[in-house]
Amino acid sequence: MTRSDLVYLLLTCCALIASVFVRSPFPMGDPAIFEYIGHSITRGAHLYTDLWDNKLPSIYYVNALWWLAFGADYRLHALAESAINAGTFALFALIARTLGVTRWAAATLVFALLYLFVGGALDQTEQYATPLILAGILLGLRRQGVLAAVALVAASTFWLPAIVVGIVPLFAIGGRRERLELVLMSIVATMGCAVAFAALFGPSISSELVRSWFSYQAGNYVTADSVQVHRYPFPFLSPRYYIESGLGVMLCMIAIFWTHGRTRALRFTLWWSVATLAIVFALGRPSIHFFLPLYAPLVLVLGLQTLDVHAFLKRWYFSSVAVVCAALMIVFAVRDSRRDFFGTPAAITYTGDLVRDAFGPRVVALLPWEIYLTSDAVPPSRFFLAQGNVKFAKDRDLWVREPTVFVDAADLRFNGVQPPDNLRFVCRNSRTLPYVIHAERPISGISCEHT
Repeated sequence: MTRSDLVYLLLTCCALIASVFVRSPFPMGDPAIFEYIGHSITRGAHLYTDLWDNKLPSIYYVNALWWLAFGADYRLHALAESAINAGTFALFALIARTLGVTRWAAATLVFALLYLFVGGALDQTEQYATPLILAGILLGLRRQGVLAAVALVAASTFWLPAIVVGIVPLFAIGGRRERLELVLMSIVATMGCAVAFAALFGPSISSELVRSWFSYQAGNYVTADSVQVHRYPFPFLSPRYYIESGLGVMLCMIAIFWTHGRTRALRFTLWWSVATLAIVFALGRPSIHFFLPLYAPLVLVLGLQTLDVHAFLKRWYFSSVAVVCAALMIVFAVRDSRRDFFGTPAAITYTGDLVRDAFGPRVVALLPWEIYLTSDAVPPSRFFLAQGNVKFAKDRDLWVREPTVFVDAADLRFNGVQPPDNLRFVCRNSRTLPYVIHAERPISGISCEHT
């Protein structure tokens, strides 16, 4: 290990520490759902029976573990999640060294910067799946096919396509025996997980989860009103995803330094990149955190190239696009850091405290996800947290508890200003109008008036 390697590793550690302080001190977006369900599990709630979301159970049980270990101290939750990120970077460094990447420490730093500050890697399902994917790939490279299959199937319990992402590159380099062993063990491990899930939750819940997952994926392309979510018919045609995810910069950098040499390591990382990229875009409406598993293979592809400054100048057209993409990515990142769907974390916690003080804990309420954590409220239906499954929920589950309080998301866009005093709403026909509210864009209407 050279002195420069030590410097890069030190910078990686600094980036990891800095990421803890720049994150929101309160869970926002999807992590708020995972935290809420994890907290409910620790208090005796039954997953999929009392509360529903279309993810496999691992993400909720991990959050339940954070609640058992740290209570409501979300800073400690973030530290635990950052420790997982540290393990992710260590696994990436081991893979880079195994593949013979000369600048493995510099590649680790680039991977960490993308992973931490572009992908938003705290308490998303992909954050837990990625280290397991890397562990499976590292074990596969070391001819430990059985353990590799187990790791990839474990990753799939967080992010369903993980096993495909891991198997495809290992197929590209393994011999016939290794391939057969990997496939057989993956099938055995997958069947074992399926049997365990069916035994734990029952065949009815299992089939319901499968239908819900496919309903959600279809909803990524088409809304309940059959209006396309995207401006483009396919996500990979949208420039937005190339810019905001850093994918455009990475692809341009690979094109700048690309050489025609073919090695086993390069073939392996290319297959890995193509498989992951295909999965990400096939899922439809890819959020930025969907790209977390993609940064590792792309950085490795770049790390296997000869980084020559003359190539950067010679292929000026790719260099220009890379600079433009990088500038726009920074602009969008600054913009997004100032954008609040349901208000700032301080406003969220303040509003939740108001709801709890006014109506008491465990009140049945219609709220944005984050406020359930601070108000300790109860949703009126197990399907309330099922984002993207409104039609499925409407067919399967009407209100089982009449809501007492409704907080309109439009009133929460006050960005730190004290929220209005008239938080209580009365909802007409609440038993017949399922809903999911995203800021000012309700997926299905709900008729309310102030009291």
